[in-house]
Amino acid sequence: TDIPEFPTLDDLEVEARLERLAKLPPSLGLDVVRTGLTQKGRRYRRAGSSPGTGFDCSGFTQWTFRQHGLDLPRTAQEQYHAGVKISTGELRAGDLVFYKINRRGRWHVGIYMEDGVFVHSPRPGRGISEANMSDGYWSKRYLGARRYVR
Repeated sequence: TDIPEFPTLDDLEVEARLERLAKLPPSLGLDVVRTGLTQKGRRYRRAGSSPGTGFDCSGFTQWTFRQHGLDLPRTAQEQYHAGVKISTGELRAGDLVFYKINRRGRWHVGIYMEDGVFVHSPRPGRGISEANMSDGYWSKRYLGARRYVR
């Protein structure tokens, strides 16, 4: 497979972030993040789009938003073109961040949490987890961000 080992954050760092997020005022974006995190550890599955089958990256984002009545397109590329473009400085909980993984055009998407951290369904053999956008792997492949909630 051409999918590399994506870097992730350790559980203690994630728990600290969740505690900070819990103290923020309620918002749909935070609710989206919390819903996504209910699937933490669920295994990657190519073309998967439900908790019962597992998730690929865009199936995970589509399912998570659907739990809040928001319909996203199925693929990462389609999701990228459907959302409202925002700059990295405007990112807030619930926005989607997009990456171009390889030269063959493989896309990747995750749900932004806070402080440059996003949650995603990374690759075969790995469960849903968090990663840092500033990690060298991710920063070199970053395409942009989109917003779907106000």
